[in-house]
Amino acid sequence: MNILAQGAVLFLSREELTAAHLTPETLTEEGLFPLICRTLQQAGRPVPLRPEVCCFPDPGGVLIFLRPRVEEPRPDCCVSVTFS
Repeated sequence: MNILAQGAVLFLSREELTAAHLTPETLTEEGLFPLICRTLQQAGRPVPLRPEVCCFPDPGGVLIFLRPRVEEPRPDCCVSVTFS
C-alpha cells in the first residue's frame, strides 16, 4: 500500500483476494470495497467516504487506485468561457 496526498494505491495479491472469496477475473467495485476498507483500517488509515475506485486486475492480483470523488457541478452552476 502506498498512501498519497490525494488517495491511496493498493496491490492485493491473488491469495488475499482468494481469502476474501474474490478473484481478479470477477472483481466488482461493490465486492472489492469491503476488502479495501479492511485493508485501510488495518493500516490505520481513514476510509474515504465515497472514493473513486479504479481497478486493474492481473492474473497475480489487482492494482487499485483510490481517489477522492470530484463533486458534480450543481445544475444551477454556470461557466462562461471567452476566447479572444
